[in-house]
Amino acid sequence: MARSYAHLTTAQLYKMSEKAKMREYGERIRQVEHGDFNPLVFTTAGGMAPQSKLVIKRIAEKMAEKKDVHLSLISGWLRVRLSFALLRTTLLCLRGTRCKKRFVDSNIELAVVEARMDH
Repeated sequence: MARSYAHLTTAQLYKMSEKAKMREYGERIRQVEHGDFNPLVFTTAGGMAPQSKLVIKRIAEKMAEKKDVHLSLISGWLRVRLSFALLRTTLLCLRGTRCKKRFVDSNIELAVVEARMDH
């Protein structure tokens, strides 16, 4: 939302952020850790850069295969979880935390049934 970026499209901002992360981390990960690197770039509103979408899709495919649940259910669940995690992080940055208790729900089947999501 900075005035200096107002003339750029969302796609241009995603590309610029992905390139910046690749410059900062890419070579070190390839040289030192001998790994591969895909930058994850999200907006505070839940938008995802192209590389992030590919990574999330791959994670959803692996989870669907492992848990034997339809890919569309896993994808939807994963996107919702990411959106809420990003929102929670944004709120923590703005107002700080009010409690120390953490709640983690990893039961995908139960979440899908309770949300009445169908494929």
